[in-house]
Amino acid sequence: MMKSVVLCCLALTLCAGAVADELSVQVQTTPLRQMAFSKILVGYGMAIPSPAHQRSLSLPHAGQITRFYVSAGKTVKRGAPLLALRTDPVAFARYRQARTAVQFARGELRRVRQLAAGHLATQSRLAAARKALTDAEAALSAQRRLGAGRGTETLKAPFDAVITRLAIHAGERLPAGANVLRLSPVGALSFRLGVEPADSAQVHIGMTVRILPVFGGGPPVRATIRDIHGVVNPKTRLVDVMARVDGKIPRRLLPGMMVRGDILLATRKRWGVPRSAVLHDSRGAYLYQVSQGRAKRVAVTTGWVNGRFIGVSGDLDPHLPVVIVGNYELHDGMTVRETAP
Repeated sequence: MMKSVVLCCLALTLCAGAVADELSVQVQTTPLRQMAFSKILVGYGMAIPSPAHQRSLSLPHAGQITRFYVSAGKTVKRGAPLLALRTDPVAFARYRQARTAVQFARGELRRVRQLAAGHLATQSRLAAARKALTDAEAALSAQRRLGAGRGTETLKAPFDAVITRLAIHAGERLPAGANVLRLSPVGALSFRLGVEPADSAQVHIGMTVRILPVFGGGPPVRATIRDIHGVVNPKTRLVDVMARVDGKIPRRLLPGMMVRGDILLATRKRWGVPRSAVLHDSRGAYLYQVSQGRAKRVAVTTGWVNGRFIGVSGDLDPHLPVVIVGNYELHDGMTVRETAP
């Protein structure tokens, strides 16, 4: 009888130990820390030549395009030939008329001076002859600046540029001032990003944007919001947001490249924990802190993300560690055994 009692007590002791071991969970913890979290709005779009730096090249005088040395999309150095132009016969005739007018005015001024020296011409007539020469020389100078005195000429690139648009074809006859091509300085890029109309009110001029190629790697490029369109783009059904880089743009970013823009809407200080620390159930988001060897469930509010960390707020004790591994097995008040991560 005594032997049976002893065996029963031993069995109860072993069972109690097994239950205790079962209710004690080994977990990994990390300290609670304050971190800076950013609210990001993502927009997708394209790198485009900067509208503020583009320049249209127009014909100085009427003429015929005889040859193009470039094509749309080509990169050229400063001074490189762009196109050959044959001066229009009418424009060339105007130059010759202006040159003849100067020769005549000079001869007339000499004759009037001789007459005035013999008191056969008045001072007012002499002044009129001087003015006629001045006007004729001004007209000839204007024709020379336009290049009308050259039968053919070659227009050259005013700076290192990318040809963004060709408006005409070789062989066309064009009037003075006609736009023939458009250039953009090398590296002068803007970024057109599309955001949802409902989100566009959160975006303001001056906000920082991180630009990343959609295809390809490399570190992000910092840009600044310069303009926000007030209408929906009919093609994309999004609101266009224009961003520009203030410094030098990496050569890996080219016009026409698809990019992603992370628009920094706001920055806040929050308690930061690894994503694995936050759990969810029917009551919402929560995590576990460890107090005197026991798990303490704490309801939290989330919404701010910084890489692999998530910002939380709630009735948190900043002095207690947070469970990051083993929390799926826990219940409020359960005994835990801590190990460092």
